[in-house]
Amino acid sequence: MDPRLILSLTMFFTGFLGCYAFRCFFIRYFCAAELIDRYFAVEFMTGGLFFVITYSMYGNSQVYPLLCLFFALTLVSFYDIQHRIIPNRLVLLGLTAFVYKLYVLRQSNLNAGLTVNYFNAVMMSVIGAMLGGGVVAVILILSRGGMGMGDVKLMALVGLIYGWQRALVVFFSAVALCGFYAAVMVLSSKLKLKSFLPFAPFITLGALVAIVFNQRVDHLLKLLNIA
Repeated sequence: MDPRLILSLTMFFTGFLGCYAFRCFFIRYFCAAELIDRYFAVEFMTGGLFFVITYSMYGNSQVYPLLCLFFALTLVSFYDIQHRIIPNRLVLLGLTAFVYKLYVLRQSNLNAGLTVNYFNAVMMSVIGAMLGGGVVAVILILSRGGMGMGDVKLMALVGLIYGWQRALVVFFSAVALCGFYAAVMVLSSKLKLKSFLPFAPFITLGALVAIVFNQRVDHLLKLLNIA
């Protein structure tokens, strides 16, 4: 069997079981309320995302930090849908991805015989966090509550891991997906114009888009001369 498929399937079950264990034993330490249990929807979504990410980025050393990030993003998305709030502790959980990212960077550079420049790596991540969170913060101010501070923190987390260029791709992808979904729901009379839509699931989908279409994103960034 294809090693790529074997590893992806392994990561599916890792994500599924890891999410189940987290919800059983640790969720109360991170959230004030439980996540709803709809036939293991959260676990299947986590496992599915782990499969897609591992398959799409097979051979890339950054795949494991991204898995840590999406573990947190999935929990945040379901919590936002259910409770209309993004717990700070779940966002902080996603910081493990940043720590892992620095560790992977260190190992990759050491294996290649290169010097590890933590300052540049951290500064690029901080710029990504500031831009990612800043864009949503501007919308929050201008729309007077159209988005929440939880969305600001979540986009800052994504920018911290992705960098500022891909953070913009994630944001615009999330806005486009949210707009499309809202339009379909309004046209089908299942949603009113001023209805609340949780934005965290669309940030998660936008982050996934940047991974699945990684080569096209690279090409786009080069065309815009911001790669």
